[in-house]
Amino acid sequence: MLDRLSLHRSQQFPQGAWLPVKLLHRFLIQARRNAVSIARMADELALLRKAVDRLDRGVVILTRNQRIQIATARARQWLVEYFGSPSVTDRLPDVLQSWLRQRTSLRDTHGVRPWEVLVVHREGKRLGVRLLSDADQTFLLFEERKRVEPAFLERLGITRREAEVLADVAEGKTDTEIGTRLKISPRTVNKHLENIFRKLEVKTRTAAALRALGEC
Repeated sequence: MLDRLSLHRSQQFPQGAWLPVKLLHRFLIQARRNAVSIARMADELALLRKAVDRLDRGVVILTRNQRIQIATARARQWLVEYFGSPSVTDRLPDVLQSWLRQRTSLRDTHGVRPWEVLVVHREGKRLGVRLLSDADQTFLLFEERKRVEPAFLERLGITRREAEVLADVAEGKTDTEIGTRLKISPRTVNKHLENIFRKLEVKTRTAAALRALGEC
């Protein structure tokens, strides 16, 4: 068609009227390229979602106002099972919204510590939700595991009380929360942690928690 228009340009179009046609042609070519790129990105995103689900993880990507932008199938499933969230919604459950605001506030003032996660229990299982974010994007990483039982952790060569402390550390509890639950002081909790670190030959709380989770 453009060839025919070119042949009769002088007869059908006044001087200067041909420029918009050229611009439109360039626009259509670029629009097609953009459409191909978007389709390719959609295919890659679908593959990524499947890969994450196969790893038995869930991922939620949030908008700047903490709305759900993208959620994998596994994440949607756990939002329904653990939080009673509608299967199709862009709104986080109230519990998650409250926790996210708290985590964001702590991140801005002190930095979010990697072992601090939101843990929700259901029928002998636990769902851990971890906040991952940078200046441009916020992610929630979901992972379901069996509950951390102190009896299993004693196989690591630690005492029953140390196993109870380590189980709570793996659940994301703070020293104060652990002390309240076990009816001991935070200082005593810290002493137990020192013994745990020494026996497990680790140096950080995160490393100890990972050892505990590996036993479950």
